[in-house]
Amino acid sequence: MISFKFKIFGILFALFVHPLAFSRNRISETPEINNALRCNQKGLSAASCSKAQTKALSSGCINKEEYDTLIAQNAAPVCLEDDSGDMNLQGWCPCGCFDPNTRLFTENKNLGESDWMSIKDIIQNQESKQLWSLTDDASLLDWKLAPREIRKSTHGPEHKPLVYLHTTDGNILGITEEHAALLWSGEMVAAKNLTIGNKLVPSKGTPSEIKHIERRFINEEVLNVLTNGKTSASHVILAEGLAVGDLAWQNSLQSELNSILIREK
Repeated sequence: MISFKFKIFGILFALFVHPLAFSRNRISETPEINNALRCNQKGLSAASCSKAQTKALSSGCINKEEYDTLIAQNAAPVCLEDDSGDMNLQGWCPCGCFDPNTRLFTENKNLGESDWMSIKDIIQNQESKQLWSLTDDASLLDWKLAPREIRKSTHGPEHKPLVYLHTTDGNILGITEEHAALLWSGEMVAAKNLTIGNKLVPSKGTPSEIKHIERRFINEEVLNVLTNGKTSASHVILAEGLAVGDLAWQNSLQSELNSILIREK
């Protein structure tokens, strides 16, 4: 009869040698990998993220824990086949970005001055820049902002047309379909779900109503940034005079879309 100790040893040995026994979560371990390159320069659109996630799991490129993390972050994995036919994870990328000429409300850390600056110029010198975002206790009637460090940035091609929002007070904002914008109701909504008549939250003043929505392709890369904020509200920044989400709203905060973020008081 096999002893109890030997059985325990055999189970532990099997767990140790089995490749999935202690599955790593490479997305959590190294969140920066390939984040500067949207989908390994393949230009995978936001609409293709779900398909890429499912295919990566079924091919063995990622494990279930990594799949769940990518789902939560709304990120697409990039897998390549090696000589033996195995699929290997090369990186992953977020979905949803700005037109490169979009101006964000920015503070120059060296000079202590704030101004509107294009996102492409911000990313080129992001070490010296901070982005103004909502404070944790901000409300629609008590609009408060704080400068925050830029944690990381992303860039890459977009194969779908961008959504350009034209408002009654003259603002024009170009973002990808999955990019989140703040409504005057306090909800964060993806650009693809916005309609004419929706009221957006401006950097100051009364609601900014959408009067026209345009969709068009661009030949430049789209870009996005992530602040070092710790709460949902702290990841709301200002772009072309309007309150919108940073990269977190295309990643870990996407599940909070269509819910109330801030209230009137």
